[in-house]
Amino acid sequence: MRKLLWMVPLLLAAGTALAGALVAFTGSEAWPESAGWVWHPCNDENYMESWQFIVHADNGGFLYVTFVVSNAGLGDFNPGIGAAYFPPDGPAVSNDIKLNRHVLHASDQTLDISIADMRLWKHGGVIRCVIPRGQVLVDMSLTPTVAPWREGTGHIVLGNPRDSWNWMVNAPRGRATGKVTVGGKTYDVAGYGYLDHAWSNKAFFDFSKRWITLRYFSPKGSLVLFHLLVSNRLGAESVNNLSLSNNDQPIRSTPNPQLDFTNWIQATDYRIPTTITAHGRVGATDVSVEATNGQLAETSDPLRSLPEIERQVIRLLVAKPMVFRVLMDIKVTRTENGVSDVEHGRGIASMLFFDQ
Repeated sequence: MRKLLWMVPLLLAAGTALAGALVAFTGSEAWPESAGWVWHPCNDENYMESWQFIVHADNGGFLYVTFVVSNAGLGDFNPGIGAAYFPPDGPAVSNDIKLNRHVLHASDQTLDISIADMRLWKHGGVIRCVIPRGQVLVDMSLTPTVAPWREGTGHIVLGNPRDSWNWMVNAPRGRATGKVTVGGKTYDVAGYGYLDHAWSNKAFFDFSKRWITLRYFSPKGSLVLFHLLVSNRLGAESVNNLSLSNNDQPIRSTPNPQLDFTNWIQATDYRIPTTITAHGRVGATDVSVEATNGQLAETSDPLRSLPEIERQVIRLLVAKPMVFRVLMDIKVTRTENGVSDVEHGRGIASMLFFDQ
């Protein structure tokens, strides 16, 4: 309780700490690519860092794993993982595991993060993800087929030059193989894989209202649609990005696609869109995306593994975070030199809300 009382002034100040304008992926010096692979331990009270390992299986299922280290909220610096499997033949199964910081071992030289017996690391040219505990057991390998990518400088400056959110897609596309076990049933999983990494010395709730990221993988290529709705006090409405890789070619992107979110439905605490449309010119290619028939497959409270009193304090004084995973029908139209190519498939949207 003493720790909670000590943290209250900090939590109340979190929403007013930013000043100045937001600058997205431009302006300041870019960090080296090697920085996108390593751990960035930071003692700032609102430091957050995460890795997302995603697989779209050839059989239609999805695997979504997140490794997180956070000093936000109550300053505990505790690590955790979230793992969700969306099988092709049944409902999603997910779990969050949050542990004490003494079981965290991470490298500031390469990709290697261990949380007790759960580990995400790079071995040679292969990225490994192993989770041997919880409701979703994972043993996967990902071999990237597209080089790492970042938009511009790789970071968004958050009002103060020393405050930034950083993002690199370590493996925009690759082949993933392995096993996922849910409820005693083991699935042999093979499909298209993806890994990205984000870190910030400011808590996400400090500068944002919502994050929506749509990912789509197919034999023809991969596509990521990124949307961040930022706090009004930063003088900008949103940061958007559309990136794609055709046939394992290097990533190309546009930082200002036209976006539209429609057909909103009521979910836990928030209304979420079930249709997303986007259009942008990526290099010489006009790209149109229609994501429709969204089906809410998972709702997750990122605070659910915390003690109840901590959870209530954060939700009352700071933010009400909620994560939604939505499966969607995807139509992608690529037009170049007057010739259009249309493909259909399934994608997954991750939606993190702090405010409506």
